[in-house]
Amino acid sequence: MYWFYPCHQDKKGVVFSVAIMKKKKIKLKNELPDRKEIVKQLDNLWRVLINNRDEKCVKCGKLTKLQAAHIFSRRNCGTRWLPENGLLLCVGCHLFWAHKEPIEFAEFVRQRLGEKEYELLRMKATKPTKFTVSELVILSKELRKIIDKGVKNIETTW
Repeated sequence: MYWFYPCHQDKKGVVFSVAIMKKKKIKLKNELPDRKEIVKQLDNLWRVLINNRDEKCVKCGKLTKLQAAHIFSRRNCGTRWLPENGLLLCVGCHLFWAHKEPIEFAEFVRQRLGEKEYELLRMKATKPTKFTVSELVILSKELRKIIDKGVKNIETTW
C-alpha cells in the first residue's frame, strides 16, 4: 500500500508528491500461524469436543450454562488439550464444587476414569511439556478430526 504526500510545486503549479510504502506483514501460505493464535484455536476446539462428548453436566445433569472444565490445570501443557482431561460441568458445579471442593472433585474423577487412567493422566499433567508451533498445528488437526467424526468414546495417542 502506498501513501502519497504532497512535497512542492513547480513553476507551472504542478504538485509533486512522494510515495511512501507502508510496511505490511504478509503471511505466506506455508508460514506457521502465531503461537497465541493456535493456542486460542486449540482451546476452542477442545471446548467444542468436551461439549459434544458429554452434552450435560456430568455431576448434576443440567443442560444449561455449561462449561468445559479441566481436571488438571490448563497450565499443564501435556494434558491441556487431551479430551480425557475434561469434563462438562454447569457453572454451579464448576465454580462451587470442582474449585471449592478439590478433594471431593478428585475422588469423583478417580471413580469416573478409574484409578489407572487417573494416575496416567496425573503423570502426563506433571510431566514438563513444551510444544512447538508445528506440533500445535498437528494437535489442532487431530482435534478437528475427532470433532468431525463425532466420536463419543475418544482415545488419544499423544
